Amino acid sequence: MSSESNTLTIEELLQDIDALIFDLDGVLLASEGVYTQATMQALGPHGSRFNRKIKEKLMGRSQDEATRILLEELKLSIEPEVFLQKFTPLLERSLSQTPALPGARKFILAMHQRGLPLVVATSSDRRLFELKSQGHEFFNSFDRIVCGDDPEVKNYKPAPDIFLVAAEYANCHPKRTIIFEDSPAGLEAAHAAEAGKIIQIRPPLAGSHAFVEPDLIFPDFQHLASLC
Repeated sequence: MSSESNTLTIEELLQDIDALIFDLDGVLLASEGVYTQATMQALGPHGSRFNRKIKEKLMGRSQDEATRILLEELKLSIEPEVFLQKFTPLLERSLSQTPALPGARKFILAMHQRGLPLVVATSSDRRLFELKSQGHEFFNSFDRIVCGDDPEVKNYKPAPDIFLVAAEYANCHPKRTIIFEDSPAGLEAAHAAEAGKIIQIRPPLAGSHAFVEPDLIFPDFQHLASLC
């Protein structure tokens, strides 16, 4: 948690803000570990070479782009389609049991009670979103779910498209939004969208190789939920 967040009030956080936009994986849901495990298993004997630095380059990207980067980083002459045939079933078997990040449910419900428009903006396709969100009723509090395969989203993160679409659905300018992200690509996209505030959800031991510095950093939503 960044030092300036220790004295933050909910009123200060929401000052000049009309809507909240949330990434999904690693922000609302603790699904990044599931992706890591599935990736290492699909890589077989090369799985031990998959490290945090490579993972951060994949986070927030489309599945096709992430696969291309992964195989390039590991210098593997595997066809992307072949890798995905192994990876996808491993991933999908675990995603339906993905837990929410601590405090996420309480924070979302509190923001919904305040009447703030809430939008999910995830690079996941809609089928995967439906799989991940099973059993998490707090997603009913969102006004809109924007997925990477929605026709309005022309370019994936780090392009700002998905956040611009989300802000449009929230009927406000991006400068009047807070965007919650975890990945370097997502932070760049939020910055390019000219978000009013950018909050990074980042585990305490995780490094950061982002070119964009967030306004605030939290390990999860527990502190933010305690302000509500």
